[in-house]
Amino acid sequence: MDLQCSAKRVAIISVCHNSSKVVEKMLSTVPRNCEIILVDNGSSDLESLQSLADNANAKLISNLTNQGFGCACNQGAELTGRELLLFQNPDTLLSENAITELAAAADRYPTASAF
Repeated sequence: MDLQCSAKRVAIISVCHNSSKVVEKMLSTVPRNCEIILVDNGSSDLESLQSLADNANAKLISNLTNQGFGCACNQGAELTGRELLLFQNPDTLLSENAITELAAAADRYPTASAF
């Protein structure tokens, strides 16, 4: 399976809190065609995060207060219809083959619910 086909299956959800300084690097490693959803938990750098989201064609959910990691993950998951969800911390980078490998693993183990 090629990267572009795999990417169309994946939504990346990243929970952010005062993370605008690291989000740009993370976004630069996300393949085109992946859906990107950023969930902000009451940051003071929301304006910068909005700009980064706009530039990456990402959706941004802005919570007024910190809702917690799990709640924010669920908020992001509710916005997508993609088959595969990748919850990625904003200070991490994807390797070149990460999305392709995720999709391949999901295909190899169709009864698995998480990787």
